[in-house]
Amino acid sequence: MLVDFLYPLGFLAAAGIIIPVLIHLWRKERRNILQVGSTKIFGDIKKNRINRLRIKNWPLLLLRCLIILVLSCLLAAPHIDMSRPKAKETGWILLGAAYPEKLGERQRAMIDSLLKKGYGARAFESGFREISIQAADTIAQSANPFALVNRLNTILPTGFPVAIFSDLQISRLTGDMPSTAVDLTWHAFENQDETPVHWAARAWFTASDSIAAIVASSSTEGTNFERLVVQADGSEQGLRVKAEQGQTLVKTDGQLEWVPVSNRKMRIRFAVDTPIPDQRYLSALLAAYQQTTDLPMEMAAYQPGEPCDILFDFTEAGLSDTLMTVSVIFRYAPGLPEEQQNNYIVPVNGHLNSPTARVYKMIVAEDNQAPVWQDAYGRPLLTVSRQHGYTLFRCYTRFNPQWTDLIWSEAFINGMIPILVNANEPLLINSFHTYPQDKRLLAGSVSLPYRTTTVRDAGRVASQANAVPYLIWIALLAFAAERIMTYKSKPNDE
Repeated sequence: MLVDFLYPLGFLAAAGIIIPVLIHLWRKERRNILQVGSTKIFGDIKKNRINRLRIKNWPLLLLRCLIILVLSCLLAAPHIDMSRPKAKETGWILLGAAYPEKLGERQRAMIDSLLKKGYGARAFESGFREISIQAADTIAQSANPFALVNRLNTILPTGFPVAIFSDLQISRLTGDMPSTAVDLTWHAFENQDETPVHWAARAWFTASDSIAAIVASSSTEGTNFERLVVQADGSEQGLRVKAEQGQTLVKTDGQLEWVPVSNRKMRIRFAVDTPIPDQRYLSALLAAYQQTTDLPMEMAAYQPGEPCDILFDFTEAGLSDTLMTVSVIFRYAPGLPEEQQNNYIVPVNGHLNSPTARVYKMIVAEDNQAPVWQDAYGRPLLTVSRQHGYTLFRCYTRFNPQWTDLIWSEAFINGMIPILVNANEPLLINSFHTYPQDKRLLAGSVSLPYRTTTVRDAGRVASQANAVPYLIWIALLAFAAERIMTYKSKPNDE
């Protein structure tokens, strides 16, 4: 256990301990009055003046001193951290939830070898407590493993060896991929449950008043979505339907939450300066999608200030009145195009050997947002970001055939349809923000970017290591005891 103090100068307040000491030394005692008939009998008594300084109530004095000391300690902001490595530990082994069943034989042999080298076994959870591998300790499932890796950067020295064995489930890897200053290797469990899970992602009433749903099927290898039209009560399709408070709900067998069946049309709007072929190509795709899925859609020109679900902003300058009225904006990036030779679109999650669309013109610009498409040189062609409550897609090429042959490619369908499946949270398969039921896993070992420890990292203290609440309780209890003892020590007035 290590105790750190953020503000050591706060201990100067401990000098205030002299105050209760002086109070006890200089306290004047109440003297009893003796009534006599005459003072003459005291006339011949020799007068001796005796001045004595003594403390009569030691427990009360100690309580008051304790209060001063605790308050000064609070000013110093102490933090207790039990997660730092011990001197005998040459490294850490961090084990995730359900490790006794999910570790493979090869991984067990690797762990035994690390233990012989002096590694310590720890739980891959907040606090990194010590565990016994033989005892098969229960470990909590981490909601965000990336946050735990960031925590390691604040408690471990640079280059400290760490080996993590856990599930690398994509749905839990939220946020940006962290960089680390420790010597970290991250291994996915070898033994996994291959049983797929199913859930309804979205449902709506079709034009024929039947219920259609997008149903996902997810396993450790991948997640697929298909459209189903509910037949009868849906039981033969693994679906359940119910009506509650005027709202129709649907879900799959085993799914926890019910999904409302939407009876509202998806509002899709277009904004253009002049008629362009880009809009015609996209409108044709959307019309085909509507016909195939029977999803209620309403396509029209955008009116300023009009709320809508998806806005395709094909204007040169970009609209500025869309704040708080649009859920998703697909916008062309402004700038001067550059001619391209032998260039093509590469989806971030795609493969180089798969058919891709050619790029003839593009706007070369720096963009630090998450890329969805890149060109052959790693430059962004389509990025996504979350801004002021809406999702923004920024495109650095055009749907015009003079810019790219994207509209003739399968990538055009695969890139646009996920936006329509869920307008508020587009199902981008390269994104770490996915459904919690998604069972997709990263296999093998994962390498994280390496970075050196900064001064800011060294001074960062985790909130769970804060010792201030304990001192506050000690101060409150000491103050209550002091008040009780002070009250009882007062003489009764009669």
